[in-house]
Amino acid sequence: MASKWVKGKDLERLHDRITASIAARGGIISLATDAEDLLTSIIAWCFSPNSKGKELKWPIDKFLSRRARILKAFILNSWEFRKKIDLLPKLVESIDKECYKNNIKLIKEINIKLIKIGEFRNKLAHSPLNIWEPFEDSSVDDRDSDGGGFQIVEYKKGKLEIRTIGHDELEEEGSRAGVTLLKLYQLFALLRKCPEDADFFRRWSTLSNEQRRQYFADRGLRMSSS
Repeated sequence: MASKWVKGKDLERLHDRITASIAARGGIISLATDAEDLLTSIIAWCFSPNSKGKELKWPIDKFLSRRARILKAFILNSWEFRKKIDLLPKLVESIDKECYKNNIKLIKEINIKLIKIGEFRNKLAHSPLNIWEPFEDSSVDDRDSDGGGFQIVEYKKGKLEIRTIGHDELEEEGSRAGVTLLKLYQLFALLRKCPEDADFFRRWSTLSNEQRRQYFADRGLRMSSS
């Protein structure tokens, strides 16, 4: 690795790389955190289900009983993400076998997506930004930096590797997290026996980010997340 000081245009490119890293990591980690929090709320509700109101509420913690909120705050929030992912299908099956049987494909899809979200979040959270490799040899050029690309340093089997996180991968991961949030809402609606809400989230999860943005743009609104 180069030890020379970064100067001139390289310094500008370093600034772009750091800026891209901050923006991309922040966005992905935020979406992953939202997904984990929603998963945690659903698990808390499953431990203490209630039928307080059928209308859609935000946030869904408004559906939680006092016991469920305490469970989430003092116990579930301390669990590892993967432990909660593994628990979800077992919990759904135990409290509503019919819902589990009729929606097993959805539940498996949610679990697979959550696992991938957690893995990518951990990669971004624990891998330092590559700032030392000579810029002229970097596979991240000016276009990549402008589009949100950057490089991270990974350690695999005792060896250091430089991995490029490109714009396309970031778009894909952001979309995965957004769709997973919608599918979690769909599952929660099914558990609450609210088929109209479930169908709403199912339909929204099939749209592309661009289609959802256009929906809001046509109504003079702004989409807050993927």
